[in-house]
Amino acid sequence: MAPVTKRLEPPTSELAEAVAFVVTLALACARAHPELRPTMRHVAQELSARTLHYLSEPFSALTINKLTGHQK
Repeated sequence: MAPVTKRLEPPTSELAEAVAFVVTLALACARAHPELRPTMRHVAQELSARTLHYLSEPFSALTINKLTGHQK
């Protein structure tokens, strides 16, 4: 039987910021209602600016609901 591969450690610091930023933007583009999706101009501006907001919690605590803004 082959050994089980260890789980990768979650990203930290700037890499975690970049992952959260890109996933949040991607999820916004996939919203069910087209009128709620960002325009491609907005997406391009966000990606060009590479505006990263510091995470207020550990990367491992992020959820899809938090990234989509549907946090309760």
